[in-house]
Amino acid sequence: MAAVLLPSGLFDLLPPQAAAEAHAARSLLTHFAACGYQQVTPTLVEYEDSLFGGKNQAASAHSFRIMDPISQRMMAIRADMTMQIARIAGSTLAHEPRPLRLCYAGQTLRTTAHGLRSARQFRQIGIELFGANSVQADVEVIQTATAALMGLGLGPLSVDINLGGVFDALVSALSAADKAQLTEAVSRKDSKAIEAFNLPLISELIAAAGPAATALKKLETLTGLPPALAAAIADLKQAVTLLAQRFGDALSITIDPLELRGFGYYCGIGFSLFLKNEQVEVGRGGRYQTEHQEQATGFTLYTEHLVSVLPIPAQAPLVLLASDTTEAEAQRVREQGYRTCYAVTASLQEEAKTQQIRHIYRNHKLEEIA
Repeated sequence: MAAVLLPSGLFDLLPPQAAAEAHAARSLLTHFAACGYQQVTPTLVEYEDSLFGGKNQAASAHSFRIMDPISQRMMAIRADMTMQIARIAGSTLAHEPRPLRLCYAGQTLRTTAHGLRSARQFRQIGIELFGANSVQADVEVIQTATAALMGLGLGPLSVDINLGGVFDALVSALSAADKAQLTEAVSRKDSKAIEAFNLPLISELIAAAGPAATALKKLETLTGLPPALAAAIADLKQAVTLLAQRFGDALSITIDPLELRGFGYYCGIGFSLFLKNEQVEVGRGGRYQTEHQEQATGFTLYTEHLVSVLPIPAQAPLVLLASDTTEAEAQRVREQGYRTCYAVTASLQEEAKTQQIRHIYRNHKLEEIA
């Protein structure tokens, strides 16, 4: 058979990795539900004007378009699900009491790869908490995400927290061109380029990055802070205190006040979760404002980040059933901890040998074969 060429960045997920991804998705959603998050499933495609409204305009450059043959309007395939959940919360579920907790999982597709990764199709999973503008809400989302990942057997984990929105306030007086240059310099942590703008507070915030205890001490020594920055640092300190109380030594906490990459639309605390030993980012989130002017905090991850580090779940032994086995008998075999499938060739034993199946069921008995 000739090899099938798939589009660049698109991959089939095969056994056993497909089973590992499905297991991870089930485990995460089960944990989110246990923590009060209700699952929603947004549409795979939307009209452009709804999908790219408000803060989601950046996704336009990464999205495939298709023509709706019924309405003759252009639609787009989602490249990210977060703002779809915000749309649902602010429209269909606008009448629901707040805080509103939602979780989701689904496939996303992008026109180009992101960063160093070559993939363009992802399964995205996350949670969103709407209608609560508080440190407690931020901490709940971080805690829920962290505990869910720990439940997969991942660890040790570390969380890196930043002050989303602070940078924009500090550079509001700069021209658009200068702001773009400084943003790039801060993203690279290029101290010489930053110094050229004569904004010492930017340099001091970058220098404060590190383990939470050390970083907070440095931040507390800063003087003459704008009120918004002072309030953000107070929120940061409270968040670190709560997380330390709830996780103890099980979660490492670091602070990078001006981490900007991927946090463009956050207006409060932002965070990334890492596998501490591998320094692999497994998810990120933070506080933002929806198109409906509602405060929200969310967390999202892409399971392709997890497949390479997750243990492959053990499968129960497979039993090959004789064709005259009843469904009631097959169910009893499964209840004993086996998987089952029926023989579809003339020789039960030969088929089991070919398929490398060590157990067969015939004449109402379970047998192990050599």
